[in-house]
Amino acid sequence: MRRTKEQAIETREKLLDAALDVFLAKGYSAATLQDIADFANLTRGAVYWHFKGKEDIYRELYERVHRLDMAVFDGVADLDLAPFEKLRELVHAIVRNIYLNERYSDYLELTTFKIEYSEFEAINREKTDTYGYAVAVMESLAQGAIEEGVIADKVPPAQVAKTLLLFIIGVCRLKFTAPDLYATADDTLAIVDNYLDSLT
Repeated sequence: MRRTKEQAIETREKLLDAALDVFLAKGYSAATLQDIADFANLTRGAVYWHFKGKEDIYRELYERVHRLDMAVFDGVADLDLAPFEKLRELVHAIVRNIYLNERYSDYLELTTFKIEYSEFEAINREKTDTYGYAVAVMESLAQGAIEEGVIADKVPPAQVAKTLLLFIIGVCRLKFTAPDLYATADDTLAIVDNYLDSLT
């Protein structure tokens, strides 16, 4: 019984990996469940056994990237660092994920360029909530850095947080549309550090 359960989990993960590759290659709208089954070397029935349809699959892929995002925030929250260095490490961790985690980068490409925005209104609202969460965390860290005298008190913490979010979203888009502008993680992290150091 245990092996059967393990096989079901393996099949589900295989289908999700296949769906990501198919969506990236064809776009969400053009891809079919048969395409996903063929790519995974499984039957269409196997797809329906695990998922209700394409929307269900996309939801699962979104949940994957959301979990990766939250893992970054949780990991940085657990670090024994001062607020300013924790803020720096948070942005560094996000940038490293974008550049060095190939699957995460694939998820970003899918959710940014391979679907129509109007197709997933609920997920788009959740993305907005995630942005709001990111701003709140970064604003809190910036406020802590101001209180410790690291960031000049004339700089509004909300402005720091929103500037960093704009930068992160920009990197997410330009990595795919103008890769020469942000060629490597090191190049991008240097820009982050220049901005943060300018606040002190």
